[in-house]
Amino acid sequence: MDEHQRLSGIFSSTDIRSVLFTEGLEHLILMKDLATTEIIVTTPQEDLNTVLQKFTVKNIDSLPVVRAEDHGILIGMLNRREVIAFYNEKIREMKGGAAP
Repeated sequence: MDEHQRLSGIFSSTDIRSVLFTEGLEHLILMKDLATTEIIVTTPQEDLNTVLQKFTVKNIDSLPVVRAEDHGILIGMLNRREVIAFYNEKIREMKGGAAP
C-alpha cells in the first residue's frame, strides 16, 4: 500500500527467491523493491471464467480483489485452490452427485 492506502504492488515467493541468496542481504531489502507493480486483479463483478483465466495467465495462486471503480483499493484476496474447489462443488451439485 502506498501513503494513500492504495494497492501499489504485490510480491510472491518467486519474487523473494530471486533475492534470497543475494550477497549483502544483511542490509534491509524493502518489499517495494521486490513487488510486482503490474498487478493482475479481479473485481466482485467479474465472472468465474474470467477469474480462472486470470489465475492461469502467469500461473498465480492469489488474486487481489479490488473495487471496480478504483483498482487501487484492495477489498480482499482470492485463492486459486479455493476458487477451483468452489467451482468443482458447484459442478457436482449441478450434476446431482455427492462429493467423492
